[in-house]
Amino acid sequence: MARCSLRSTTRTLSTGLAKSPCSKKPTLRRALSTGAAGPTATSNNNVNLRSKSSSGAANTGILTRQAPLTLLHKTSKLLPQVLEYGPASVREGRAVKSDTWDKIMSNVYDDLSASTPRPVRLAVYGVDEQSGSEDFVTALLSNPLGSSDAQIEVLRDRWNNAPGDSLTISYGPEALAEGSTIELPTSYLQQFPAPVELTELRASSPTPQHKPSSIPDSVLSKLYEADIPILLCNPLVTSLHTLLSTPLPSNTILIVTTTPTQTIDLDHLLSPVPEHAPKPTILLADPKRAADAITLLRTNPTSSLVVQRFQDAFSGSNVSAVTRTLESILRLPNDAPSNGQSDALRAKFALARIQDALSHCQSSLAEIKTLLDAAHIDASRLNDRLQEVRARVELDFLGPSTSALSTSAGPPNTKRRYNEVAESVRIAEGQMKEVMSRFTWWRMVLRVDEITTHVAAALQRTWCPELERKLLVHTGELHSIQTELTNASFSLLSKHRILPTNVLRNSLLQLETLPQHRLTTNSLTGPIYARRNQIIEFPTTRLHVIVQKAVLGMSGGIVGGAGLGWVGWMGWLVGSGEGLLGSLGLEPATAMGLGALSAVASVRWAVGRWEKGKRKWWEDWRRVGDGLDRDLRTTLDRCIQQQVGGVAQATKKGFTHLIAQREGDVAKLRDEVQRLDAEVKQVGTTGGTADRK
Repeated sequence: MARCSLRSTTRTLSTGLAKSPCSKKPTLRRALSTGAAGPTATSNNNVNLRSKSSSGAANTGILTRQAPLTLLHKTSKLLPQVLEYGPASVREGRAVKSDTWDKIMSNVYDDLSASTPRPVRLAVYGVDEQSGSEDFVTALLSNPLGSSDAQIEVLRDRWNNAPGDSLTISYGPEALAEGSTIELPTSYLQQFPAPVELTELRASSPTPQHKPSSIPDSVLSKLYEADIPILLCNPLVTSLHTLLSTPLPSNTILIVTTTPTQTIDLDHLLSPVPEHAPKPTILLADPKRAADAITLLRTNPTSSLVVQRFQDAFSGSNVSAVTRTLESILRLPNDAPSNGQSDALRAKFALARIQDALSHCQSSLAEIKTLLDAAHIDASRLNDRLQEVRARVELDFLGPSTSALSTSAGPPNTKRRYNEVAESVRIAEGQMKEVMSRFTWWRMVLRVDEITTHVAAALQRTWCPELERKLLVHTGELHSIQTELTNASFSLLSKHRILPTNVLRNSLLQLETLPQHRLTTNSLTGPIYARRNQIIEFPTTRLHVIVQKAVLGMSGGIVGGAGLGWVGWMGWLVGSGEGLLGSLGLEPATAMGLGALSAVASVRWAVGRWEKGKRKWWEDWRRVGDGLDRDLRTTLDRCIQQQVGGVAQATKKGFTHLIAQREGDVAKLRDEVQRLDAEVKQVGTTGGTADRK
């Protein structure tokens, strides 16, 4: 009856494990929402009895179910928050999927809540076909002296009619094989503090989907569902570095199929293990040698020579080291009550799986932090690219600034760059000097009302036409740079899916369609037109007014002088003695000379006013030329910032903000995981109770 009860209990647990995570998850959350109180007591007496038992267990360092249930409740609440940020460490079968963790947590809760005992679950998996996993199970479960022919046949042919990729081997009074379930009357499954149930997984064979040295997701999930996973690998076929870089469950035993007498450097072998993942126990063994030794002993069990050869071969295979490791894992304190060993082991394995979940959280958060650092680096590179464009474009388009030219002295044999704007203004100034030199004072008098028109027409022809043409060509180059930076910005959002960038992407798309974002022919040449119009509207207009006033003054002086000379002349004609200006003391000849002098002085004054007006006009020209260089550099910088790199600037700003937000969330989760991890280790060490906060 005891065997039937155990088998029925095992089958019930297996049925529970086969249920989907979706069906178990609501039950787990409902159960844990009650405060992880464990199985419901039927009476107050049972509650008091359980409390006393738990108190006594805590005092003796024996684990009870209450502390693991409380920790399971906290871990189950924390795990979805970590997995919410995406499968940071789930890549190419290198970690367990999130839905698998839901199933693992549900199984832990079922184990802690079940009132009936269950066997300890071992899982044996050969990473490669040359690992000798079948020989290992055969050597482990064989009783060379006490096995019946039926038991030997069932164990030898167990994979011949197996319907799937796994076999479940448990203890039974008779050798029996039913599909994927096998019962064997082997004492090995009964020699530990609790009955043992062994699940053998079919060794992997290379396929296009299954890469060498990697563990498939389905197998890795089954390993996490076992209490003690046992992996076997042949180092000539499987890369230990790749295998150990996969996060493995706690209590994992890794058997390297090789000659046990070889020496190994455990620290070097375990170096690929992820930082927060538990380190497996590595053993060297030769399962085939052990299986061959058992076969040899069965040929002649009465021969002392055969027995000696069996003992030497089996001992040399080091398979017995696996048994010693299992005993070490399943060992309980000496003062543990015999009737509570199953509960203590159940709580111990529950803590191991909770520890695995927290290790997965720590690894995920660490990888998320690495991805965030990579995103921050890429965002900085985009910003550096924009700053590089700013510095390079200004130098390539406009040359060094005037201040840089005055302070820098390059190597003597190198060709120095010149200021494009200053050179264009210098050329325009030379052309305008030719125009203004031909515009003499007497032409000024003749074309007094055409000054502005004449100068404006000359400015239209000479004001930096070559610079304007170059800037139009450079505008096309800026458009190519704008397209490159915009594509790089959207590529940055697509590359780092660890961040929620949908809102930022929509904002960038809206920014890209704004009219202010588009480059036009006036994007760079606007200051040229503005400064040219400034010369026409202010200095040229003032010169025009000066010319008009000079012509009027000159005309008045000439007319006045002519009138004065005419009056003197008329006095001389009438023979009035002293003339009509005698009252002023002027002789007729003096009056005529004074009139002529007045006319000449008026002309001279007008010429002076014209020359002075031109000098002021040229002073304004030079000030406007200096301002053109500043305006073009400011316009170019603003164009790069707002138009060419507008999307890149917004991407850098928004991306950095998202990274800062996510880093803050990750830091909070990391602190919570570390606190809970310390609590789990404390409970596992002292057997105390967990904090209910």
